[in-house]
Amino acid sequence: MTGLNVRGNLYLYLDIYMYIGFAKTCKHMRGKFMYKGGVHRQLLWISVGFYFSHCLVRRASYTYAKRDREMFEYIRHHLEDFKEANKKITAEVLESFHSIR
Repeated sequence: MTGLNVRGNLYLYLDIYMYIGFAKTCKHMRGKFMYKGGVHRQLLWISVGFYFSHCLVRRASYTYAKRDREMFEYIRHHLEDFKEANKKITAEVLESFHSIR
């Protein structure tokens, strides 16, 4: 589950980068500075960037969920390949330890 949080943080930055990219595109297309292009254009590009990044996040979530579902299905059908290891207690691991003093 921690991987999902990491992905979410990455997509937050994706929103910011998409907005900056679209704002710069607007600047170059119109030949104006970013903040002289009008507030309405900035709001438009913010919403467009948010929509595109939202679509990318949904697609990535679907891809990861599909991959996880296929992996768990494979594990369920091939249990002999994924046997649980025998858990050892600390005393068994450190059995050959001999103190110096």
